[in-house]
Amino acid sequence: MPELPEVQTIVNGLKHTIIGKQIIDIGIVHKNVIAEISPHEFIFTLTGKIFKHVMRYGKYIVISTNDHISLLIHLKVTGWLLYFNSTTPRGKYLGVYLGFHDGSYLSYHDKWRWGRLYLLHPQRISDIPQIQRLGPDLIKGEIDAREFHTSLSTSSSTVYRWLLNQRNIAGLGNIYVNEGLYRAQISPARPCNTLGEVEATRLYDTLIRVMTEAIHYRGTTFSDYRDISGHPGQFQAHLQVFKREGQACIRCGHQIVRSKLGGRSIFYCNKCQF
Repeated sequence: MPELPEVQTIVNGLKHTIIGKQIIDIGIVHKNVIAEISPHEFIFTLTGKIFKHVMRYGKYIVISTNDHISLLIHLKVTGWLLYFNSTTPRGKYLGVYLGFHDGSYLSYHDKWRWGRLYLLHPQRISDIPQIQRLGPDLIKGEIDAREFHTSLSTSSSTVYRWLLNQRNIAGLGNIYVNEGLYRAQISPARPCNTLGEVEATRLYDTLIRVMTEAIHYRGTTFSDYRDISGHPGQFQAHLQVFKREGQACIRCGHQIVRSKLGGRSIFYCNKCQF
């Protein structure tokens, strides 16, 4: 699933390609990716609108128009967006495309078709239900290290599961939680309320550094994720623990272990993560 760095990479690309463009053509290949309204209503409502702003909220993309309508996109596990200067979008996994007045296109593709596109009419972005449920965003500075520690200290959950909960921290997923915990030398199975202020601050700073680095490398690609130009991310070459089971820990040389926690795969060094 695209996580914060992948979604931010897509948003950065959209800001440079679709702002100020008017939608004159919409094609819906797979109607199930349109959520809550009919394909006809989706086309009728969005045609003629001009994209004005693009923002990321957790793993959601929100594109606002000149008519106070917002297109909210959740890529889920295998969704991706592509921008074309002139070629009409096509492909096995094409779900929806938007054609602009200058002949360019934005298309949504999804192998599993779990992702969803919503059309919303909020007075404010913060009124969108999906956004209201999100916790603070580390990259946006919506929580500081002291607040982060305070939130952790109230939970007896494992720190791994707590970080994955989007109501606690928005945008994190399995890749960057594993990487952050490894680099901060904290065990995924550690109860949150056992972390002291120094450890919590180290984890806070590490998560921000990991995601900032991943954004620099345009995200992580193992299978489906692409940026809007169709290029894979490059951060997988810089991962220190994720999917490295059986290899040597770069700190202590001990073997990286893979196991399950809460039904998800975790990767860690049981010698130098405490």
